[in-house]
Amino acid sequence: MKRILCYGDSNTWGQSDHDTRYPEGDQWPLALQRHLGEDYHIIQEGLGGRNAGNFETAELYRNGQDPFEVIYRSASPVDVLIVSLGTNDLKTKYARSAGQIATDLWWYERMVTGDLAEYNNGRQTKTLYVCPAQFSDVDGYFQGDQSVRSELITAMGQFDAPVVTADELPISADGVHYAPEGHHILAQKLATKIVEVLA
Repeated sequence: MKRILCYGDSNTWGQSDHDTRYPEGDQWPLALQRHLGEDYHIIQEGLGGRNAGNFETAELYRNGQDPFEVIYRSASPVDVLIVSLGTNDLKTKYARSAGQIATDLWWYERMVTGDLAEYNNGRQTKTLYVCPAQFSDVDGYFQGDQSVRSELITAMGQFDAPVVTADELPISADGVHYAPEGHHILAQKLATKIVEVLA
């Protein structure tokens, strides 16, 4: 059985535009499970507000790198790590550059092929990235830097790992969370890519 760890933010958790969780059937990791079938086991690890890096100083639990080793070891063996982070890093309040975010994202690939490789039951983890989706600023809810997002997607295109784009995903009324149909579209795209990666 192939084990897939989905490590991400509120969209990986399945958050709706009402700050509640969509039904399980409309969360992309669980929709991915249906597409891939019983020969795969999906581990859903999403958290609202999670960043790719470790720069959050007020709400430390939102830093993505600090808890990753514990989560990865707990989930092992991991055949594919899906990293779906970077959207929260684009918030204007953080003033992060595309280069800084890309470096933080690439850290996960370096960890699973380097420091953590010996803790994966002899298996090699393949890393798969999901680019931050197009968002719309909603006053008082989410304000992000569109130009940095464009630069980040260009930078991620240089990663030596598969990258799945998400620009075509329908977004809910809050401007940043996937609509249910967006979750299903992403699940289908990821299922296709995972089969390719593991072939």
